[in-house]
Amino acid sequence: MNFYTRYIFFCNNIRKDGKACCSQLNAKTMYRYIKDKRRQEGINDIIIEHLINGNVIKRLQID
Repeated sequence: MNFYTRYIFFCNNIRKDGKACCSQLNAKTMYRYIKDKRRQEGINDIIIEHLINGNVIKRLQID
């Protein structure tokens, strides 16, 4: 049994050899966006609604 049942992961990998990596897909931008939203709106929604209850928080989804 795993200790965690849900998690949020943002890969910020940057490859110098030219191979595909998360930084090419705006991973850092997504990370900053969520971090800024969390500061503005508080972390309670993320912790309670998503991590504990397992619900998707539609207003925080990036299209």
